[in-house]
Amino acid sequence: MSEEKFWLRISCPVCKSGEPRYWSHSECEKTYDSDNDVKIDVNGNIFCNGCHLTDPLINWRFRCEKHDFQKLENLATLLEVLQVMINMSKNINDQVKYATMVANISTMWALKAQNN
Repeated sequence: MSEEKFWLRISCPVCKSGEPRYWSHSECEKTYDSDNDVKIDVNGNIFCNGCHLTDPLINWRFRCEKHDFQKLENLATLLEVLQVMINMSKNINDQVKYATMVANISTMWALKAQNN
């Protein structure tokens, strides 16, 4: 059974700049004409609708108006922008799913830190 996926609508998870926005996979921007091609599931995995790449959010690099591609270095910054995603939702069931996603991402981050 596949996990339910949600559009990834957050501010930059590296520097918190800008309003929450939809994110796209840079490798697919040239091929697929859509700004909304990236989704996330409750396990914290990102899915590209264009090329069907699946990868944990914590492995992605992000680019915004303030910087070129950068890895996520700060869990607190990431969790802060994800909290905004939770707060924007008016649906309590989605809020619970987003909160579960945040817990799963935190666990992935801790496991990754242990292995480094």
